[in-house]
Amino acid sequence: MAPPRHPRHRRPSLPHPPAARPKSPHTGLTLYQVLDALQDQLRCWTGTCTTCGRPLTRART
Repeated sequence: MAPPRHPRHRRPSLPHPPAARPKSPHTGLTLYQVLDALQDQLRCWTGTCTTCGRPLTRART
């Protein structure tokens, strides 16, 4: 092992642990990918299918 950098430190310092991964799957999206995801979410909220445009049935639990 390499000697410590400071004479009073007996052990070399350990590197910091890596940063935690983001919890969101949408991290790093482009503007157009964000807009597409938001449009899909709005269509779902308004009750329209994103594929065929038919109204979605709402099942209450």
